[in-house]
Amino acid sequence: MTAERDIIRKRFAFPADNRVQLGIGDDAAVVRAPKQLAVCADAMACGKHFFPDANPFLLGKKIMAVNLSDLAAMGARPLWALAVLAAEKKHGEKWMTKLADGMRESARMFNFSVVGGDLTASDATVISATLIGECENGFIARNAARTGDDAWLSGEVGEAALALRLRNGERFRIGEDARARAFARMDDPVPRLELGRRLVGIASAALDVSDGLLRAAKDLALASKVALRLRAESIPPAPALAEVDAKSRRTLALEGGDDYELFFCAPPEMREKVKAAGQAANVRVSRVGEVAENDDDGRVEVFCDGKVMTAAELPRGYEHRFGE
Repeated sequence: MTAERDIIRKRFAFPADNRVQLGIGDDAAVVRAPKQLAVCADAMACGKHFFPDANPFLLGKKIMAVNLSDLAAMGARPLWALAVLAAEKKHGEKWMTKLADGMRESARMFNFSVVGGDLTASDATVISATLIGECENGFIARNAARTGDDAWLSGEVGEAALALRLRNGERFRIGEDARARAFARMDDPVPRLELGRRLVGIASAALDVSDGLLRAAKDLALASKVALRLRAESIPPAPALAEVDAKSRRTLALEGGDDYELFFCAPPEMREKVKAAGQAANVRVSRVGEVAENDDDGRVEVFCDGKVMTAAELPRGYEHRFGE
């Protein structure tokens, strides 16, 4: 077995940029910080967020991606990351090397530095990261949507949820290409960082779609104290869902998590700028609804075939549950 400090020294050494004065190996990292920072943290637990046989390289990429997606929703540019691994003893140096390689690849792709963290043995494997980003020209919060704003969605949703259902043994008659696309969306999501930065000054409110589109809409509506109307037919069809029956397709698109797209609002006069931002970022953007009115309860209505879906018809989206 390899000692903790040897693994950190050999496998979790990451390159630093000129903003990092002191990186991994000391009690804390020392960095030169800009004036306005966005800071977020997220964790993935084995059995809850990933399967025991998951590819560690993709896990390393994904723990960074889910945090980068939060920075994208704020319109921030990533600078630094801290990673924490609580690993079961069965995960040896080879597994940890692949995990670190995945983190390293994400840092290379999105131009940030991993500057520290922690490694500990545990009875359950949990991977977490803290990302720190720079708000170069301001930021987007989720609490400033206004009556009359358009509601927009980047990319497509529902494919990661389809992959999860397939992984759990549900049967869908889809081709191999669709299956591969769905699993790629679940295992290796791409954060919409460039789009998020381009939406600063255009979008009035935004958040990322991590626990389902309906859940995201509800969270934004509650934060902004508005009522949102979504049109099911305006949600862009995801390619991997084309071969799925209509009811399952709608449920997956509304409820499915792990997509890491952006859900955002913007005034109608910003429509051309929103489209231009999507084009410049090479990301599809679709107008999927509007802000109807002020509402302290954050009501969300979904119209399907001209009718409002009832509460019983609406999927719920994912939310962690805890005891009292």
